[in-house]
Amino acid sequence: MDKRFWRIYIGRLNRIRRHRKVKKNISYWVILVGITGYIFPITILQAQKKPDKAILSLIQAEKAFETDLSLRGQRLAYLNVLAEKSLVFRPEVTNGPAYYQKNTHFQGNLSWDPAWVEVSKDGYFGYSTGPYRNVLSDSTQFGDYVSIWIKEPYKTKWKLFVDGGTTHPKPSSSPVQVSYPSIVTQIYPSIYPGILEQSKDILLTTDILFATLMSTRTTVQAYEDYLTQDARFLEDGQNPVKGRDSVLQTLGSRKGYLVFRPAASFVGYSNDLGFTHGTGDFVDINRRTHHDKKFSYLRIWRLGNDGLWRIALELRMKKD
Repeated sequence: MDKRFWRIYIGRLNRIRRHRKVKKNISYWVILVGITGYIFPITILQAQKKPDKAILSLIQAEKAFETDLSLRGQRLAYLNVLAEKSLVFRPEVTNGPAYYQKNTHFQGNLSWDPAWVEVSKDGYFGYSTGPYRNVLSDSTQFGDYVSIWIKEPYKTKWKLFVDGGTTHPKPSSSPVQVSYPSIVTQIYPSIYPGILEQSKDILLTTDILFATLMSTRTTVQAYEDYLTQDARFLEDGQNPVKGRDSVLQTLGSRKGYLVFRPAASFVGYSNDLGFTHGTGDFVDINRRTHHDKKFSYLRIWRLGNDGLWRIALELRMKKD
């Protein structure tokens, strides 16, 4: 279908919307016949003036988790909030409940502040990230966390599904103000289990293809087609980098090359947010030694209106 068709189609939808005087966001579905044969949304975008209920509920879940942790300690609080098949990066990825059943002693007084929150359009998958502090007896650790949360179908309670983070020097003491996507796309697709599995395979394949680009392109060339405009980059030893251009500038300043080994993927029920994780190496071009810096990585992906997955957040955690 050519561009003229889409201009006419969207124009008709806008006229219908004005005629009906619909004040809220409306989603329209178009069957895109292409190599995937999937159904992708065409949406009318509208600026978000305040967080919706789904975002507020995820912020409340974070703060309730923090409160429980301050009262009962890390182990009991994590065991209470973790999903059965959850993952934690310590820094190796492992099953969350098993890790906290095995480890019983945790030091420090841990607290955190959500700075960025995003929730899928069906309200069943979301993530947050922001600064944390762990106050020890003789020092304080600083860093940024990334938490992915899910709800089971037809349930209202958030469960922690993935937990990871970085450590870095003390940041500025400016107050943290929570942010969220400024554009809302109200889409509610019906994703059947078989299609959901196919979507997971597509996302993992996307991550694998992205990894192969590292051998044929520069780091900036590989990332520039895969980052969202509001992308975030978190890495041990560094403060978070926000925005596509700033991330590309940071990545371009590194003198070396990357090797990624994708391991697994997950896609939310509404097929608009998902994540992949794996391991990687940064090879310093000056030292010319392989496996110079080993790390685990977590990528959160967002499906665009063009049907392409792009990286909304990347977290790299160095391995000892």
